Amino acid sequence: VVPLSMFKTSAVRVSSVLGFALGFALFGTVVYLAIFLQVVQGNSPTSAGLAVMPMLLLMIGASIIIGRLISRTGQYKIWPIVGTGVATFGMVLLSSVSPTSTEIFVGLSGGLVGLGLGAVLPVLLIAVQNAVRHADLGAATSTTTFFRGIGSTFGTAILGAVWSVQLAARLQNAVPTWDAKEVISGGQS
Repeated sequence: VVPLSMFKTSAVRVSSVLGFALGFALFGTVVYLAIFLQVVQGNSPTSAGLAVMPMLLLMIGASIIIGRLISRTGQYKIWPIVGTGVATFGMVLLSSVSPTSTEIFVGLSGGLVGLGLGAVLPVLLIAVQNAVRHADLGAATSTTTFFRGIGSTFGTAILGAVWSVQLAARLQNAVPTWDAKEVISGGQS
């Protein structure tokens, strides 16, 4: 189904790895940032959604603007570098979010992540499509999308595991007579 010879092309390899990492970051951030805002900070679901919205809006806006710039100039190689840097900086800022962080800080940090992801994600497809033979165009496009999807699955699963372990440990410390493992497993030992 997928010609393995495509992976000899560096654009396909780099786009697959970068797509995996960005899918991991995107879905992990969207899902668990909203949960953090609700569970830890006590925000309503609406408020948590509004705090995550700048990330999603800036991601869409950046994709549109970068797409137009690429159409006009034909230059696309710089955007994954710039976008990855901006998204990484936003993730570093998000890693410092605490129970006392303001929604503005969370929105701005998430906005940087969205801006960076929006600059990178559409460019990965363009790079792959420009690097492979015409006969491999469909397989290359779907492979890039597949790695992004796998990254999002891993991101959600791994961050969910970290969340569960941290929650159990903190609940155990907060309420020593409470068995967090039993509650998380649903009482099934």
